[in-house]
Amino acid sequence: MYVEAKESYRYKQEEAIMYLELKNVSFSYGDAPVLTNISCGICRGEITGLVGANGAGKTTTIYNIVKKVQPQKGEITIDGENIRSLTGNRFPVTYVPESPLY
Repeated sequence: MYVEAKESYRYKQEEAIMYLELKNVSFSYGDAPVLTNISCGICRGEITGLVGANGAGKTTTIYNIVKKVQPQKGEITIDGENIRSLTGNRFPVTYVPESPLY
């Protein structure tokens, strides 16, 4: 499955302009690696879902995209600009948590 996703990503990268792109993103909680060199992209207007087993890194991937945590390696870009430099209205990603924050 990972190989298919990687090949699909390569195809899309050549054929379309990426809107949201993760490039070699890695993240660990302490000594426990959760994401290791994840690369993928989403084109403008695409609807995308993350599917995987418990503990596969779906939530951690979303947390990295919405800047709740920062990747220890790699970069995440929106329209070619690193998300670390996007703030306020310039950061076009919204996150609705599963449970209330209060």
